[in-house]
Amino acid sequence: YEFPDGDVSFTQLLYPSMEKEDIAEIAVHNDESDFGFFSDKDGNFFLTDYVGTVYDADAFSYLVVSSRYPTVYQRMTTDLSNLKQYGLDKESDPAWYEITSKDGRSYKVYIGDLAPTENRYYVMVEGQDAIYLSGTDIDYMLRSKEAYVKPYIAYPVDSNEYYMTERFTLKKRVDDETVIDVRWLEDEERQELGIENYYTFEYPKGYSVNSTNYDTVLQTFVEFLGTETVAFCNVNEAMPEEKLIEYGVDVNSYEYELYYKYKGIENYIYIGEVLKDTETVIDEKTGEETEVETGLEFRYVYSPGFSLIAKVSTETLKFLNWDKIDYIDPALLSHLNIDNCKSIAISGEGVDEFYTLKGESTDMTVDVKSTDTTIKATETENFRRLYSKLLYLSLKDYSQNRETDDLMMSLTVTTRKNVVTEYKFY
Repeated sequence: YEFPDGDVSFTQLLYPSMEKEDIAEIAVHNDESDFGFFSDKDGNFFLTDYVGTVYDADAFSYLVVSSRYPTVYQRMTTDLSNLKQYGLDKESDPAWYEITSKDGRSYKVYIGDLAPTENRYYVMVEGQDAIYLSGTDIDYMLRSKEAYVKPYIAYPVDSNEYYMTERFTLKKRVDDETVIDVRWLEDEERQELGIENYYTFEYPKGYSVNSTNYDTVLQTFVEFLGTETVAFCNVNEAMPEEKLIEYGVDVNSYEYELYYKYKGIENYIYIGEVLKDTETVIDEKTGEETEVETGLEFRYVYSPGFSLIAKVSTETLKFLNWDKIDYIDPALLSHLNIDNCKSIAISGEGVDEFYTLKGESTDMTVDVKSTDTTIKATETENFRRLYSKLLYLSLKDYSQNRETDDLMMSLTVTTRKNVVTEYKFY
């Protein structure tokens, strides 16, 4: 393969280009890791030794382009007597990649030091007596294998059906405390319970789910992704304990356990504590590297389903900062249609009333216990105003005070499915 004469700048291929469909394998060795990709007989590519691991298609595409169409910027020398000067000697253990075609052609490229005056690396093809300055896309050969793994936290949820997530549970590791537990209700069960909401609390009982805030949580699962993968293993293997400990997501360290079920698929996710993100800053004069905070925060998250640990922005997991009350609909009776209501009891100082509702819509009548009378369907306007006022009863906050000595009033609502809910006011 002939190059232009003279040590001049040019853009040229390091070796003959190769079509993607002709590639059998790409192997990479660098300071970060050893990895590669191989193609099966149908032309599908897989991460070598990690068949089943989902890789980043965009990053892989750049890697393929970089290896199959290897541009170089300048030929530096044909004198290979001092490879150490370029970081290409064996003792320097230079990075390398090797691309092999399906018909047996193979090219191995060694990657040396970064040139002092160029943002390019010295490179050399095995079997060729020349050293070149690389093209800028050589950087893809210096990434870790983790950089090529898509940081999926859980299986994606259909963007049109995410609201049908069957179950969502959030627990704190300390004291095994359940923060929230929400279940999806099918139409038949909603009718049986006599409620309007599509969700119900398994914990805390007796409240309605705040559909707006809960929708925010469920939208996270449409494509639950981290910002980067930091560790992974084969999808049919458990993550080594030392890795879980290293990233603070082992059984003795994680902060939250998140579980959700969608279309029968169960996802368990373990979330570490909040950490400050940093970046490396290099002093232009001394070359000294310093870690400085970026102002961003993240958590390490372990996904057993994808056998990986990823960095996840706290913005993605912002619902972890919510109080329990943020999951609860502030309107106490918002879930209950008056037609599904069987009785309402109100008791307190100077009040002891029991209403029994019969019929529906404009045919509804109301039996009033205190007066032993029945409000006719055509005369329920005042009662309906009372019911409207009850619908405005709203939670504002919660108190750590659990004293129950000063009871002001109690409100008991029974549905026509005989579901009884009692509210007490202090």
